[in-house]
Amino acid sequence: MLSKQKGLTLTELMVAIAIGLVVSAAVAGLFLQNKANSEQNQEISYLQDNGRYALKILADDLKMANFWGGYQSGNRSSISIDSAGIPNIDAVLKLASNCGATAGAGDWDYDLTNFLEYTTSASAKDSFNCIEYDSTAIDSDTEVLLVKRTVGQPLAAASALTIGAPYLRTNRSVATIHKATVSTGDPVSDYFDWKYQSRIYFIEGATLKRWSLRENEADPTTDPVYVKEELAAGIENFHIVYGIDNSTPWTDGVADFYTSAPTADELKQAINATIYVLVRGSKPVTGYKNDKTYQLGDNKIAAANDGYYRRVYSTTVLMKNSQSMLK
Repeated sequence: MLSKQKGLTLTELMVAIAIGLVVSAAVAGLFLQNKANSEQNQEISYLQDNGRYALKILADDLKMANFWGGYQSGNRSSISIDSAGIPNIDAVLKLASNCGATAGAGDWDYDLTNFLEYTTSASAKDSFNCIEYDSTAIDSDTEVLLVKRTVGQPLAAASALTIGAPYLRTNRSVATIHKATVSTGDPVSDYFDWKYQSRIYFIEGATLKRWSLRENEADPTTDPVYVKEELAAGIENFHIVYGIDNSTPWTDGVADFYTSAPTADELKQAINATIYVLVRGSKPVTGYKNDKTYQLGDNKIAAANDGYYRRVYSTTVLMKNSQSMLK
Protein backbone atom coordinates (compact mmCIF):
# COMPACT_ATOMS: atom_id res chain seq x y z
CA MET A 1 0.00 0.00 0.00
CA LEU A 2 1.46 3.29 -1.07
CA SER A 3 1.94 5.91 1.67
CA LYS A 4 0.69 9.38 1.12
CA GLN A 5 3.34 12.02 0.07
CA LYS A 6 3.28 15.06 2.41
CA GLY A 7 4.67 18.61 1.76
CA LEU A 8 5.51 21.53 4.06
CA THR A 9 2.94 23.65 5.62
CA LEU A 10 3.15 27.41 5.16
CA THR A 11 4.22 27.77 8.78
CA GLU A 12 7.02 25.24 8.39
CA LEU A 13 8.20 26.93 5.21
CA MET A 14 8.31 30.35 6.87
CA VAL A 15 10.23 28.93 9.84
CA ALA A 16 12.75 27.30 7.51
CA ILE A 17 13.21 30.54 5.57
CA ALA A 18 13.64 32.50 8.81
CA ILE A 19 16.28 30.07 10.06
CA GLY A 20 18.07 30.29 6.72
CA LEU A 21 18.05 34.07 6.83
CA VAL A 22 19.47 34.06 10.35
CA VAL A 23 22.25 31.65 9.35
CA SER A 24 22.98 33.67 6.18
CA ALA A 25 23.10 36.91 8.17
CA ALA A 26 25.48 35.33 10.70
CA VAL A 27 27.75 34.05 7.92
CA ALA A 28 27.66 37.42 6.14
CA GLY A 29 28.38 39.25 9.40
CA LEU A 30 31.31 36.93 10.13
CA PHE A 31 32.64 37.48 6.61
CA LEU A 32 32.38 41.25 6.92
CA GLN A 33 34.02 41.19 10.35
CA ASN A 34 36.90 39.06 9.07
CA LYS A 35 37.26 41.37 6.08
CA ALA A 36 37.33 44.42 8.35
CA ASN A 37 39.91 42.76 10.63
CA SER A 38 42.04 41.83 7.64
CA GLU A 39 41.82 45.38 6.29
CA GLN A 40 42.70 46.78 9.70
CA ASN A 41 45.70 44.46 10.06
CA GLN A 42 46.93 45.40 6.59
CA GLU A 43 46.68 49.11 7.39
CA ILE A 44 48.46 48.72 10.73
CA SER A 45 51.23 46.72 9.04
CA TYR A 46 51.49 49.47 6.41
CA LEU A 47 51.77 52.12 9.13
CA GLN A 48 54.45 50.21 11.02
CA ASP A 49 56.56 49.41 7.97
CA ASN A 50 56.54 52.92 6.54
CA GLY A 51 56.89 54.64 9.91
CA ARG A 52 59.88 52.57 10.99
CA TYR A 53 61.52 52.92 7.60
CA ALA A 54 61.11 56.71 7.64
CA LEU A 55 62.52 56.85 11.18
CA LYS A 56 65.53 54.75 10.19
CA ILE A 57 66.36 56.96 7.22
CA LEU A 58 66.18 60.17 9.24
CA ALA A 59 67.96 58.66 12.26
CA ASP A 60 70.84 57.22 10.21
CA ASP A 61 71.60 60.62 8.69
CA LEU A 62 71.09 62.69 11.84
CA LYS A 63 73.31 60.60 14.08
CA MET A 64 76.16 60.87 11.57
CA ALA A 65 75.74 64.56 10.70
CA ASN A 66 79.10 66.39 10.64
CA PHE A 67 81.07 63.15 10.06
CA TRP A 68 84.01 63.91 7.77
CA GLY A 69 86.01 60.71 7.77
CA GLY A 70 87.84 61.61 10.96
CA TYR A 71 88.53 65.20 9.94
CA GLN A 72 87.19 67.14 12.89
CA SER A 73 88.02 70.79 12.45
CA GLY A 74 85.09 71.60 10.17
CA ASN A 75 86.97 74.80 9.33
CA ARG A 76 86.02 75.96 5.85
CA SER A 77 89.22 77.95 5.48
CA SER A 78 91.37 74.81 5.82
CA ILE A 79 89.82 73.19 2.74
CA SER A 80 92.26 74.14 0.03
CA ILE A 81 95.09 72.76 -2.06
CA ASP A 82 97.19 70.37 0.02
CA SER A 83 100.08 67.96 -0.40
CA ALA A 84 97.78 65.51 -2.18
CA GLY A 85 97.56 67.99 -5.05
CA ILE A 86 93.77 68.24 -5.14
CA PRO A 87 92.58 71.53 -6.69
CA ASN A 88 90.86 74.14 -4.58
CA ILE A 89 87.17 73.48 -3.92
CA ASP A 90 86.05 76.70 -5.61
CA ALA A 91 87.91 75.85 -8.80
CA VAL A 92 86.35 72.41 -9.10
CA LEU A 93 82.96 72.38 -7.43
CA LYS A 94 80.54 75.22 -7.96
CA LEU A 95 76.95 74.40 -8.80
CA ALA A 96 75.27 76.43 -11.50
CA SER A 97 72.20 76.60 -9.23
CA ASN A 98 73.32 77.05 -5.66
CA CYS A 99 70.93 75.53 -3.14
CA GLY A 100 71.73 77.91 -0.30
CA ALA A 101 70.00 81.24 0.05
CA THR A 102 73.17 83.29 0.50
CA ALA A 103 73.76 85.30 -2.66
CA GLY A 104 76.99 84.49 -4.45
CA ALA A 105 77.83 81.55 -2.18
CA GLY A 106 78.43 79.09 -4.98
CA ASP A 107 80.17 76.65 -2.66
CA TRP A 108 77.46 76.66 0.02
CA ASP A 109 76.74 73.02 -0.76
CA TYR A 110 80.29 72.12 0.27
CA ASP A 111 80.59 74.27 3.40
CA LEU A 112 81.41 71.81 6.19
CA THR A 113 80.57 74.28 8.95
CA ASN A 114 76.95 74.33 7.79
CA PHE A 115 76.28 70.61 8.30
CA LEU A 116 72.75 70.81 9.75
CA GLU A 117 69.85 73.14 8.93
CA TYR A 118 66.23 73.24 10.01
CA THR A 119 63.37 75.24 8.54
CA THR A 120 59.64 75.03 7.88
CA SER A 121 57.63 74.62 4.69
CA ALA A 122 56.74 78.32 4.81
CA SER A 123 60.38 79.45 4.56
CA ALA A 124 61.87 76.52 2.64
CA LYS A 125 62.01 78.48 -0.59
CA ASP A 126 64.27 81.06 1.02
CA SER A 127 66.50 78.49 2.72
CA PHE A 128 66.79 75.93 -0.08
CA ASN A 129 66.14 77.36 -3.50
CA CYS A 130 67.05 74.08 -5.20
CA ILE A 131 63.70 72.61 -4.08
CA GLU A 132 61.04 72.73 -6.78
CA TYR A 133 58.91 75.14 -4.85
CA ASP A 134 55.35 75.93 -5.83
CA SER A 135 51.94 75.80 -4.18
CA THR A 136 52.04 72.00 -3.97
CA ALA A 137 55.73 71.19 -3.72
CA ILE A 138 55.98 70.98 0.08
CA ASP A 139 53.02 70.08 2.28
CA SER A 140 51.99 73.01 4.46
CA ASP A 141 52.86 73.03 8.16
CA THR A 142 55.67 70.52 7.72
CA GLU A 143 59.40 70.74 8.37
CA VAL A 144 62.48 70.65 6.16
CA LEU A 145 65.85 69.27 7.26
CA LEU A 146 69.33 69.47 5.72
CA VAL A 147 72.06 67.01 6.73
CA LYS A 148 75.64 66.99 5.41
CA ARG A 149 78.24 64.30 6.06
CA THR A 150 80.45 61.71 4.39
CA VAL A 151 79.22 58.16 3.85
CA GLY A 152 80.49 54.69 3.11
CA GLN A 153 83.99 53.37 3.51
CA PRO A 154 87.34 55.16 3.07
CA LEU A 155 88.58 54.59 -0.47
CA ALA A 156 92.28 54.34 -1.34
CA ALA A 157 91.98 53.91 -5.12
CA ALA A 158 90.54 56.38 -7.63
CA SER A 159 89.09 53.45 -9.59
CA ALA A 160 86.58 52.94 -6.76
CA LEU A 161 85.15 56.46 -7.10
CA THR A 162 81.93 57.33 -8.92
CA ILE A 163 82.73 59.64 -11.82
CA GLY A 164 81.16 63.07 -11.32
CA ALA A 165 80.40 62.60 -7.61
CA PRO A 166 81.90 64.82 -4.87
CA TYR A 167 84.42 63.36 -2.41
CA LEU A 168 86.25 64.57 0.67
CA ARG A 169 89.95 63.63 0.61
CA THR A 170 91.46 63.76 4.07
CA ASN A 171 94.24 62.47 6.29
CA ARG A 172 92.22 63.66 9.34
CA SER A 173 94.27 66.80 9.82
CA VAL A 174 93.81 68.30 6.34
CA ALA A 175 90.87 67.97 3.98
CA THR A 176 89.94 68.93 0.42
CA ILE A 177 86.78 68.37 -1.61
CA HIS A 178 87.04 67.25 -5.22
CA LYS A 179 84.86 65.87 -7.99
CA ALA A 180 85.90 62.45 -9.27
CA THR A 181 86.98 62.45 -12.91
CA VAL A 182 88.67 59.95 -15.18
CA SER A 183 91.98 61.64 -14.37
CA THR A 184 91.56 61.67 -10.58
CA GLY A 185 94.67 60.18 -9.01
CA ASP A 186 94.83 57.79 -6.08
CA PRO A 187 95.15 59.34 -2.60
CA VAL A 188 98.77 59.48 -1.47
CA SER A 189 100.38 58.66 1.86
CA ASP A 190 97.74 58.38 4.60
CA TYR A 191 94.95 60.11 2.65
CA PHE A 192 91.59 58.51 1.83
CA ASP A 193 88.53 59.53 -0.18
CA TRP A 194 85.10 59.63 1.46
CA LYS A 195 81.91 60.18 -0.53
CA TYR A 196 80.45 63.59 0.27
CA GLN A 197 76.73 63.81 0.93
CA SER A 198 74.24 66.69 1.22
CA ARG A 199 70.55 65.77 1.66
CA ILE A 200 67.43 67.87 2.17
CA TYR A 201 64.40 66.05 3.64
CA PHE A 202 60.84 67.30 3.19
CA ILE A 203 57.21 66.14 2.89
CA GLU A 204 55.42 66.30 -0.44
CA GLY A 205 52.03 64.67 -1.07
CA ALA A 206 52.14 62.84 2.30
CA THR A 207 55.40 61.23 1.20
CA LEU A 208 58.84 61.62 2.76
CA LYS A 209 61.20 62.80 0.04
CA ARG A 210 64.68 64.26 -0.18
CA TRP A 211 66.98 66.12 -2.51
CA SER A 212 70.35 64.37 -2.69
CA LEU A 213 73.54 65.91 -4.06
CA ARG A 214 75.10 63.45 -6.46
CA GLU A 215 76.73 63.02 -9.85
CA ASN A 216 74.86 64.16 -12.93
CA GLU A 217 74.08 60.79 -14.52
CA ALA A 218 73.17 62.43 -17.83
CA ASP A 219 76.64 63.99 -18.05
CA PRO A 220 79.10 63.07 -15.24
CA THR A 221 81.61 65.60 -16.58
CA THR A 222 79.38 68.46 -15.37
CA ASP A 223 78.86 69.64 -11.79
CA PRO A 224 77.00 67.46 -9.28
CA VAL A 225 73.25 68.08 -9.10
CA TYR A 226 70.43 67.66 -6.61
CA VAL A 227 68.18 64.70 -7.45
CA LYS A 228 64.73 64.20 -5.90
CA GLU A 229 64.16 60.80 -4.27
CA GLU A 230 60.92 59.34 -2.88
CA LEU A 231 61.54 57.48 0.38
CA ALA A 232 58.40 56.50 2.29
CA ALA A 233 54.70 56.90 1.42
CA GLY A 234 52.07 57.86 3.97
CA ILE A 235 54.34 60.19 5.96
CA GLU A 236 52.22 63.26 6.72
CA ASN A 237 54.71 65.00 8.97
CA PHE A 238 57.99 64.65 10.82
CA HIS A 239 59.10 66.69 13.80
CA ILE A 240 62.45 66.77 15.58
CA VAL A 241 63.26 67.92 19.11
CA TYR A 242 66.96 68.62 19.70
CA GLY A 243 68.85 68.33 22.97
CA ILE A 244 71.29 71.27 23.15
CA ASP A 245 74.48 71.27 25.21
CA ASN A 246 75.54 74.88 25.65
CA SER A 247 77.49 74.52 28.89
CA THR A 248 80.31 77.03 29.27
CA PRO A 249 83.25 77.22 29.40
CA TRP A 250 83.31 73.42 28.80
CA THR A 251 80.62 71.20 27.42
CA ASP A 252 79.67 68.20 29.54
CA GLY A 253 77.86 66.04 27.00
CA VAL A 254 74.50 66.58 28.72
CA ALA A 255 71.61 68.46 27.14
CA ASP A 256 70.93 71.75 28.94
CA PHE A 257 67.61 72.31 27.18
CA TYR A 258 65.44 70.92 24.40
CA THR A 259 64.01 72.79 21.43
CA SER A 260 62.30 72.02 18.14
CA ALA A 261 63.16 75.40 16.63
CA PRO A 262 66.92 75.76 17.21
CA THR A 263 69.05 78.58 15.91
CA ALA A 264 71.94 77.81 13.58
CA ASP A 265 74.41 77.98 16.48
CA GLU A 266 72.22 75.78 18.69
CA LEU A 267 72.02 73.12 15.98
CA LYS A 268 75.80 72.84 16.05
CA GLN A 269 75.57 72.14 19.80
CA ALA A 270 72.85 69.49 19.48
CA ILE A 271 73.97 66.25 21.11
CA ASN A 272 70.81 64.22 20.61
CA ALA A 273 67.57 64.36 18.68
CA THR A 274 64.16 62.78 19.13
CA ILE A 275 62.48 62.17 15.79
CA TYR A 276 58.70 61.85 15.43
CA VAL A 277 56.87 60.78 12.29
CA LEU A 278 53.11 60.87 11.70
CA VAL A 279 52.09 58.07 9.35
CA ARG A 280 48.80 57.82 7.45
CA GLY A 281 47.26 54.60 6.13
CA SER A 282 47.15 53.72 2.45
CA LYS A 283 43.38 54.14 2.06
CA PRO A 284 40.27 55.17 4.02
CA VAL A 285 38.70 52.39 6.09
CA THR A 286 34.97 51.88 5.63
CA GLY A 287 32.99 52.97 8.65
CA TYR A 288 35.97 54.51 10.43
CA LYS A 289 36.32 58.18 11.34
CA ASN A 290 39.65 59.45 12.64
CA ASP A 291 38.83 62.31 14.99
CA LYS A 292 42.03 61.98 17.03
CA THR A 293 44.67 64.63 17.55
CA TYR A 294 48.32 63.58 17.50
CA GLN A 295 51.23 64.84 19.59
CA LEU A 296 54.65 64.90 17.94
CA GLY A 297 56.76 66.08 20.84
CA ASP A 298 55.72 69.69 21.35
CA ASN A 299 53.88 69.80 18.02
CA LYS A 300 50.14 69.07 18.13
CA ILE A 301 48.48 67.90 14.91
CA ALA A 302 44.74 68.60 14.62
CA ALA A 303 42.24 65.85 13.86
CA ALA A 304 41.70 65.22 10.15
CA ASN A 305 38.22 63.75 10.64
CA ASP A 306 38.62 61.34 7.73
CA GLY A 307 38.69 57.57 7.32
CA TYR A 308 42.47 57.01 7.47
CA TYR A 309 44.26 55.19 10.26
CA ARG A 310 47.24 57.11 11.66
CA ARG A 311 50.06 56.37 14.09
CA VAL A 312 52.97 58.33 15.60
CA TYR A 313 56.37 56.62 15.81
CA SER A 314 59.47 58.04 17.43
CA THR A 315 63.10 57.32 18.18
CA THR A 316 66.00 59.15 19.85
CA VAL A 317 69.51 59.24 18.42
CA LEU A 318 72.86 60.38 19.79
CA MET A 319 74.48 62.90 17.46
CA LYS A 320 78.01 61.54 17.65
CA ASN A 321 79.70 64.31 15.69
CA SER A 322 78.10 67.35 17.31
CA GLN A 323 80.58 70.16 17.75
CA SER A 324 79.80 70.01 21.47
CA MET A 325 80.73 66.33 21.57
CA LEU A 326 83.99 66.95 19.69
CA LYS A 327 85.26 69.73 21.94
